[in-house]
Amino acid sequence: MTIKRKIFITNTIMILVALLVLLGVGSLLLTIFQHTFLTHQSENSELSTYTTQVQQMLKEEGYGTDWQQWADALGDYDFHLAVFDTDGETVYSNLNENETESVASIGEQGDNNTESGHHDHGHASEITVSTFFINNVTVLSAGFPADDTLYHFYAASGGSGDTFFSTDKHVFQLFLLLFIAIGAVVILAILFCSRMFTKKLVMQIMEPVDQLAAAAERIEGGDLTQPVVYRQDDEFRNVCDSFNQMQEHLKEGMEKNAAYEKARTEMISGISHDLRTPLTSVKGYIKGLKDGVAVTEEKRQQYLDIAYSCACDMEELLSKLFYYSKLETGNMPFYKQSTDVKEYLQHYVEGRKKDLTVQPAFLEFHSTCQEDCFLDIDQEQMKRVFDNFVENSIKYAGTRPLIMRILLEKRSDDSVVITFSDNGNGVEREKLPYLFDQFYRGDEARSDGEGSGLGLYVCQYIVKEHGGIIRAENQGGLHLMMYFGNNEGEV
Repeated sequence: MTIKRKIFITNTIMILVALLVLLGVGSLLLTIFQHTFLTHQSENSELSTYTTQVQQMLKEEGYGTDWQQWADALGDYDFHLAVFDTDGETVYSNLNENETESVASIGEQGDNNTESGHHDHGHASEITVSTFFINNVTVLSAGFPADDTLYHFYAASGGSGDTFFSTDKHVFQLFLLLFIAIGAVVILAILFCSRMFTKKLVMQIMEPVDQLAAAAERIEGGDLTQPVVYRQDDEFRNVCDSFNQMQEHLKEGMEKNAAYEKARTEMISGISHDLRTPLTSVKGYIKGLKDGVAVTEEKRQQYLDIAYSCACDMEELLSKLFYYSKLETGNMPFYKQSTDVKEYLQHYVEGRKKDLTVQPAFLEFHSTCQEDCFLDIDQEQMKRVFDNFVENSIKYAGTRPLIMRILLEKRSDDSVVITFSDNGNGVEREKLPYLFDQFYRGDEARSDGEGSGLGLYVCQYIVKEHGGIIRAENQGGLHLMMYFGNNEGEV
């Protein structure tokens, strides 16, 4: 599961838990408030305590049309008065807002039966008083004849404007306290869920981070053997895998550098030995000439020839080192041109035959190409490759007479294969994979003092620069095969 998905799910669960807590506490609040409110409503859904006394007062017609006196008398029983004439005009009223609304609703009903169903009718000669209970307001209604006019007389009690803050004050306080309690519980629930899920998420995120930090410290200390083990399937999995790959590459690079440094040290030591041997000879023969050891002209000429030959050997070794240095620094230019390889190899073999006359060695060329075979090559660099092949065979083949062959093949897919082989003893099987490594010498003991371990490495470098690959095999002698073209490397 990805980190994004974990964060989304965590936040969603946190919100859902908080909402469930809010719903549960809210339901409890509504249950409690509903019970308290209905109880309060039930207690306040009764007619005024003084309803009977006011009914009796209205029937007695004690104050005539002195409305203020009526109002004062009704005030003693916590009732208010409203009087209307036959046209519905207000003659007198000291009702509050709620009482006025209740009286107005009664007027629309025509002074008939009411919601409460409370009625009290006297004899025909008596005033009829109707009793209503609307919106917690007790209203007594009567028709009052006076001065040849029928007045509509209303006495109302209850429903004052400050009911909610006075009569129902405790209900409001209870609701407010429960609301604050719910808010506090919800806030605490959200904080708790947030802390719990965030802590879990942070632990999941910090686990790979801590492992990567510890691995970085191990690498800084030189320990490249322990990989980062992280099995969760999220974004950090790729990071840890990449870190392990980086550590593995770094380890391989360090091992390669260590091997390279070792080989370079051995090469420097070997080259020092190779240079010291001819240099000692040169110094010895020159000293012999100076000291008059060579007393005859023939002897002096022999000394000079040997010194010259040793100097040539040193020059050749230094030339190889210089060439290798130019390859490694990328300063060796390649000048490629389209060349008929068949003709080029024929000329090369003819030229080398003259150099091999002093050696019991033979160089042959064979080709299976029935037509011209062209490749883009640097002729000078490729000559260096074949020179290395010939020199290695002469030095290490271990057989006489030495027969060397160059075979040119062109395959049906237009790929070109050039094989150099000899009839020597070949190379030990376990050493074949290392022949083209820099500084590698098949004769680790350096018993003959020859070779720098650079010849075949340089050959491989040149072949690669021409877009080909090179391989070595034992087939009745050493076979060096170079592949150029579409299927490079396929035998």
